[in-house]
Amino acid sequence: MIKTPAGAIVLRPPTEKEAIAYEDKHRAHGRPQQEGEQMAGGVYDSGLKELLACVVEPSADTLDPDDGWLAKWPGLIRDMGQEFRRLGGDNVPLVDAPELITEPAHVSLGWRAHGFRYGNVDIVVRRMTFPEYNAFLAVLAADNFFALVAKIGKDHLLSHRGEGEADKLWAEHAYLSQRIGIKLLDLANGRAEAAEKKPSSG
Repeated sequence: MIKTPAGAIVLRPPTEKEAIAYEDKHRAHGRPQQEGEQMAGGVYDSGLKELLACVVEPSADTLDPDDGWLAKWPGLIRDMGQEFRRLGGDNVPLVDAPELITEPAHVSLGWRAHGFRYGNVDIVVRRMTFPEYNAFLAVLAADNFFALVAKIGKDHLLSHRGEGEADKLWAEHAYLSQRIGIKLLDLANGRAEAAEKKPSSG
């Protein structure tokens, strides 16, 4: 819930599709626009459509960015974005959990299998291969960056192979596929392991 001088704004959790679209539009909004370029989402949007779609109350007319609360207090859009991400689980830590690599099929992959814990959800994924990583680099500048990242997260899932399990996982955790994809990119770049080995300065 977001408090405003005129009342509360209540959002529902976003769907995975909404979370991906919001992040891609927000990213497009934030980078410099080239002359004549038409950005996905547009500068005015910045994910506004996805935010408004998640508003339970007040009405869309009340929040109208031209003549409603967002016109009067445009800074509310940042609060709405933070709440949108929180409800979607973007703030839930995705932590390494090597103890999850127990199934023979996963153990046989050696270092290529990686375990994560996301809240109370246990996940096993496969690390990216050299060709997969280079295929990602070839489209890195696209405005659907987070859609690509989410696809990486989904395509490399080894756990949750039962009927409907993966679909249920993504439906219940809107940001999880993106978070897994980012972690896999960090592993591919060596950043995750480097961070683990970095000595503390205490």
